[in-house]
Amino acid sequence: MKLTVIQIDAFARKVFEGNPAAVVPLDAPLPDLTMQAIAGEHNLSETAFICRDGAPGRWRLRWFTPTTEVEMCGHATLAAGAVVLRDYEPSLSNVAFQTRSGEIVVKRSGDGFMLTLAAAPPAPWDGGGVADVLGLKVVDSVSGLYAHLVVDGADAVRSLDASDGVAAASLVDGDGRRNRRHLGVTAKGDGDVDFVLRFFAPGVGILEDPVTGSALCDLAPYWFAQTGKRDLLVQQASPRGGYMTCRYDGGATVKIAGGAVEYSRAQIRI
Repeated sequence: MKLTVIQIDAFARKVFEGNPAAVVPLDAPLPDLTMQAIAGEHNLSETAFICRDGAPGRWRLRWFTPTTEVEMCGHATLAAGAVVLRDYEPSLSNVAFQTRSGEIVVKRSGDGFMLTLAAAPPAPWDGGGVADVLGLKVVDSVSGLYAHLVVDGADAVRSLDASDGVAAASLVDGDGRRNRRHLGVTAKGDGDVDFVLRFFAPGVGILEDPVTGSALCDLAPYWFAQTGKRDLLVQQASPRGGYMTCRYDGGATVKIAGGAVEYSRAQIRI
C-alpha cells in the first residue's frame, strides 16, 4: 500500500518554524495500530489522518503522537485544513472535521488559516508543588483543558530550561479537567506580543511541544480577562518558535489563526 504524507509547519511564517505535523490523507480508515506505527515512524508531535466523510467539505480527522492517540490537537488540525483546502477542495473556503472532540472547522484567513475550538476558561489551581521545580516567580496558577503556571516576565519563559519544564510537567496529576503530565508556562508579553508560552507534555511522549494551538482554549480566556483584549498575538517561545493570533470575546469558542507552510511531501509504503 502506498500513502501520501504531507508535512506542514503549522503556526509558522517560514519553514523550520512553528510545529511540524504530518498529514496522511486516506481513502478508507486504517487499523489503529497501523496509524500508531506510522506516527511513531514520523516521530513528530502529531501525525494527522484524514478521510472524506461524505459531503463536500466534511472530513474525519484523528491525531496520534509518537506514543498515543490524543483527544485534541490544534496545530495538526490547522495543517490538515491547509492540506484539504489547498490540495483536495480548493474551491471551498472552509472544511469541517469530525473528531474525538466534536466538529472543528478550519477556514482560510488572510495568508493562513483559522480554526475554531471550544473555550475552556481556567479555574484556580493550587499548583501541587509543581512551581517549585521551575525556580521562577509564579504569579498565578490555573487549570482548564491543561494546567498552567503564570510567571513574572516574558524573558523568564523564553529562557526557561526545557528540562525544568519537563520535570515540572511530569508532576502534574490529572483531575478530570486537565491532562496528566501536561503543563503550560506563560507570562504577559512585551512589544507587539500579548503573551508568551512554553508547553511540555511528557504524558503523551512530547517533551516540549513547539507550538500548541489547543493551549489557547485555556489561555485566550485567561489573558482576555487579564488584558481586556479580545484579539491577542501569542509567541510560543520554544526553540523552533512560532506565532498564533487568537480571538476570544467571552463566548464559548476561541478562534486561532496562523500560517501553514509546506515542508515536504512523500509516499509511505506499508
